[in-house]
Amino acid sequence: MNDQSYFGRVASWKQKEGYGFITSPSHQGDIFFHIRDTFDRNWQPHPGETVKFTVQPDAQGRLRAVNVRTQSAAPQIVGSVSGFDTVLALLVVGAFVILLGLAVFAMVMPSWVAGWYLACSAVTLMLYQEDKQRARFGVWRIREQTLHAWELLGGWPGALLAQQLFRHKISKSSYARYFWGIVSLHIGGILLYLAITLFVL
Repeated sequence: MNDQSYFGRVASWKQKEGYGFITSPSHQGDIFFHIRDTFDRNWQPHPGETVKFTVQPDAQGRLRAVNVRTQSAAPQIVGSVSGFDTVLALLVVGAFVILLGLAVFAMVMPSWVAGWYLACSAVTLMLYQEDKQRARFGVWRIREQTLHAWELLGGWPGALLAQQLFRHKISKSSYARYFWGIVSLHIGGILLYLAITLFVL
């Protein structure tokens, strides 16, 4: 991999697809780059914006830009959280905590389950915070698979709160779909468990 840094400008960007092209005097033709190859995946590239990048060959041997970082003094960030989003997140987490608390109080669910969710949420929230800091300083990021794994283990309430607190992981639609799939799986699982337990009792 070539570690030399180059400068160029964003020639085009497709926000929905998450990719675009960079034009640079150091290379002939436009250079492809993907949102996953940027330092901050919450950043929204804009045509004409100055960027710094390195290059590496893709599977077909073509050059692609990686480690892409905006050189703007105030990079534009997509996915700013609205008041509605924050309220919705708090309602979802609050409703889940109440549901879990009632289940434990009614002795239809072991108390360690609540502790497990709390511990996983704390870890996941800290991972989100760390990833946000890494994005700001342009260092190696925490893998999305790692974040999703902790969400799946039970840390999704902490992840949902972290998304609002740190304005992080809120712009990438594919990430959001996977995340809300995990949330639905957990809530549906808890409701199914309670329904079966109460029916048996």
